[in-house]
Amino acid sequence: MNSEVVGEASQILERTDPRTQVVGIDEANFLGPALIDVAERLADGGKQVIIAGLDTDYMGRPFAPLPELLCARNRSPRRWPYACAAAIRPSTRNGFMRATI
Repeated sequence: MNSEVVGEASQILERTDPRTQVVGIDEANFLGPALIDVAERLADGGKQVIIAGLDTDYMGRPFAPLPELLCARNRSPRRWPYACAAAIRPSTRNGFMRATI
């Protein structure tokens, strides 16, 4: 399994081999709102996309794009044929949240 380091979400599309079947994205909270479009494009292209990241910051405020990704998945479940997990530790602010699609 190969991995690539990217500085922004759009680089994921540029670096994904057309033969790739599964795309895993870690630290999604650092890739910003552009990740939503990237994830949709990958999923629409038939790829399974697995996303992990924090959904809130240390003060309990939403940490984009995880909350938006979860909302987008809930709006259109047929367009998002991949697993999306918010990889966070249990805490008093945000708890552990996991959504499997």
